[in-house]
This record gives sequence, structure tokens and C-alpha cells, in this order.
Amino acid sequence: MSATISICIPCHKSERYIRTTIESALAQTVPADEILISDDRSPDKSFEIVKEYADVPRVRIMRPPQRTTLGGHYRFVLEQATSDFICFLSSDDALIPGFVERMQREIGNDQDIGMVAGACLECDSNLTPMRLRGG
Repeated sequence: MSATISICIPCHKSERYIRTTIESALAQTVPADEILISDDRSPDKSFEIVKEYADVPRVRIMRPPQRTTLGGHYRFVLEQATSDFICFLSSDDALIPGFVERMQREIGNDQDIGMVAGACLECDSNLTPMRLRGG
């Protein structure tokens, strides 16, 4: 049986990129078991955009009971996740379409794996790749 994977997206003041972030999580070749999107009481339109995904299967939308720190917000989302593995996805990042599939393949049935790490492409505001990080 494949390991279950949650994509956790904490966001705050992310109206410019949050739709791209969510769409990249939904566009996986193998879907994540759940996608948790948490808005930390953004003063912009982030939460209104996030709510557009309320009826999408596997998506759960939430908010902490009150505004919190960055670490507190990540902890809040982590505590809501139900999968074996968690992928934290910053609200101004995007996943390549095969990310979850590759993550499941790398994990396999190995019960000793505690963390999977990977590289990323740093892009400009138009999503044009600028450099590889962590490769």
C-alpha cells in the first residue's frame, strides 16, 4: 500500500500567487490524499480565493482560531493533517505535476523513511525559471 501524502498550504497575504499554488497541488499526476489550505486571517483577498476551492474533493479549508506566528501557523496545519507524510507548500510556490507521484515512488514501502527532501526551481514573478536550488 502506498504511503499517504498531505499537501499543506499555509497562506497569509498571498492573493497574488495562491491560485497558482493551489492549482499546482490539484494538477498532480497522482493526487495527494488531501490538500489542506489554511489562511491566517489575511487582510487581502487570499481567503476569498481559497474559498473558491471549498467544494473540490480532497481539499480542506481552515483558519486558525486567531492570527498566529509563522511557526504557529505551520504547526496548526500540521496538526490537521491525517496522512503518513506531509508536504508543506508555501503559498507563493508551485509543484511540478509529478511531485506526489515521485514522492510516493521514493518512499515505496520503506517504513524507515522519515523525510523526503528535494530541489526547487527559483522563478521570477512570471514563473520563468532563474536557478536551481538544492539540486
